[in-house]
Amino acid sequence: MDARWTFHSTTTTTATALPLSVVRFSPVLSAQDSAPKSGKFSIPVQIQRMPGASSTKVQTLSVDVSYDGGKTWTAATLSGSGTAWTATVTHPGSTGFVSLRTKETNADGTTVQETIIRAYALK
Repeated sequence: MDARWTFHSTTTTTATALPLSVVRFSPVLSAQDSAPKSGKFSIPVQIQRMPGASSTKVQTLSVDVSYDGGKTWTAATLSGSGTAWTATVTHPGSTGFVSLRTKETNADGTTVQETIIRAYALK
């Protein structure tokens, strides 16, 4: 997994929570961490903020899927709002692995980019 944040900060003399968030994927998988190899598949997506951080609205969210280890990416269909979303992807019909990539931007300009290679298997 690779994660990168971009945010604005200032000097302070008190402990202050950074305005960071993470994007969590929660696909319903088998005990072997796999999903059906073909057809549409829904992946719940949740945006979580660092405890104590100021809350800002999600301005943009994208989720991409790759079936070749991140060489090529296809945009997932997103539905939802706020911190609760669903990404819908179409599995290709062959065994292998699914990689996921996301970028979320808050209204204050803070961003998080995450890439998970081999997030789950297709069987």
